[in-house]
Amino acid sequence: MKHILKKISAAALSAIMVLSFFLLSGCGSLFDIGVQDIAFVSDGKTITYTELTLGDKLDIDKIVSVTPSYATNKDYAVKSDNTEAVKIEKQTSGGVSRLYASAVGVGTARLTAVSEEGGKTASLTVKVSYAKPDSVTVSVASEVTTIKNSVILGLQDIGAPVLFSAILNKNTSPKTIIEWSVSGGEVVTKSADENFEFTPNAVGKYAVTAAVQGDGGGKYSDTLDVCVYGEISGKAVEYSGELEQKAENCTPVTFTMLYDFTQGEPEPITQWFVNGAASGYGNEFVYCPSSPGLHEIEGKLNGELIKKISVRVSGTVTPQNVYVDFDNCYPQIWVRWDCIPAKVDYELSIVDLSTGREVSSNINSRNNALKDKFTDSGFDASDYITDIFTTSYAVKVKTLGDGNLLGESGFSNVFQTSKVPSRAESYLNSKFYDGARNRYISSYEEFYEWFEYAMLWRTDSVQSGERLYLAYSYTSAISELDKAMNSQHFTGSYMYGASDSGRNKGECTFTIEFQTDGSPSRRTNAPHTGEAWNAMRPHVNYDESKARPAKYEFPIDKLTPVSVSTSD
Repeated sequence: MKHILKKISAAALSAIMVLSFFLLSGCGSLFDIGVQDIAFVSDGKTITYTELTLGDKLDIDKIVSVTPSYATNKDYAVKSDNTEAVKIEKQTSGGVSRLYASAVGVGTARLTAVSEEGGKTASLTVKVSYAKPDSVTVSVASEVTTIKNSVILGLQDIGAPVLFSAILNKNTSPKTIIEWSVSGGEVVTKSADENFEFTPNAVGKYAVTAAVQGDGGGKYSDTLDVCVYGEISGKAVEYSGELEQKAENCTPVTFTMLYDFTQGEPEPITQWFVNGAASGYGNEFVYCPSSPGLHEIEGKLNGELIKKISVRVSGTVTPQNVYVDFDNCYPQIWVRWDCIPAKVDYELSIVDLSTGREVSSNINSRNNALKDKFTDSGFDASDYITDIFTTSYAVKVKTLGDGNLLGESGFSNVFQTSKVPSRAESYLNSKFYDGARNRYISSYEEFYEWFEYAMLWRTDSVQSGERLYLAYSYTSAISELDKAMNSQHFTGSYMYGASDSGRNKGECTFTIEFQTDGSPSRRTNAPHTGEAWNAMRPHVNYDESKARPAKYEFPIDKLTPVSVSTSD
């Protein structure tokens, strides 16, 4: 038996030597498996035609099939014969490159796929069409005052035309027909790229409405009020309460807007501002200062400043909840704290714990070179916190006295950063939304990734009501969110709402509240939530004591989604 085994081993060795000879001699191609065919496929069937909506992207790698599947070289190239309609683009995410066909213009393009081995070809005709209208927003195109969904005009504006435009959802045809009307009167049709002109001829309130035919026979409409005011007299602001207060015993101050106008005419609109920030509407406003400093209350009537009253509060205030935010705006690194609703200056201490030294002795908002890097609740520390992967930092913040009302505070509690795993560096550099180039999440696939992360890694202390704040196009947000939820196959329930942060800017902030069905898993106990528009729990697992499964180390790539439930 031993003798036979030796013979077999010798024969095997001879075979290996012969095989090696062939390979080293360039004869390895004898063992290559060639490409027999290439095709565009969908649902397992070959396709030669498809349709896209302007702005869509088609994942080429999902619809190109090279056979046999075990061919040695399955590489291929794809070209478009009309790049004004469809462009072929390569995108790299997480080190993986994929081809996409992007619908960049209305028209028809022929895509040709050619296999690298054998030169096999396949063709796909792609027709790109405008998106169907699914919303409309009326916007004023003239230089006029707009408050609370109303255009504000005076006697001097009677007889002067006001221009309006209709904002449709993204990628609709500029020639879409819009039906305009004023207070239910005659309907005037205009294309979406034309303005509608309305000339008020008397004091009163007018409703300017734009309507558009949607897909399936329904109509979408929006209305903007035009208020033409007559003479308003007796304009004044009164207050009751103490204007000089101590920080340890602040009490409310009530402000009242007074005026006279003719009954039956539009009711004037009163706005209240605190230190320049819009803080309320209505004829009465109650304000209770919550920190030392100068609190300037402005009362405006139809956009006109009637009076500014100062509430002076003496004392000191120490910033609270200081933390370092590296992941929401990376590569920017921010030090953040709770907003102090008063005009104050700040000073920061940042110590590099690897050396024990302060990185600078002059980080304060009175430094002219740095004042633009401060907000009322944060500081762009990118020039000072420069190495989050090998170094830890100790950060604290205090307020500076103004020599008058505000005394200089002590420093806040120290926030100490942890070293971020080095494997996170390439991820953050290549993929993360940096707050400047990606203020808006641009597609439901991107929203999907955020949502998936929220459901996988929420803290155990949140049983329901986890919130994700997004800045979205005012006209397309709801349809995008619905697509995201549908693609997620979410097993819980959710609610979302929107508050328009600037109607004429065409943007709004959405709050999506996830209602859990069952208790979510405890994945991490990260101590803070970001404050960027695209805020979410920190994306990098820098707490090594709470290790996550490797495949969930960072947010799951949008190209390879998985099903997630709240009880996962």
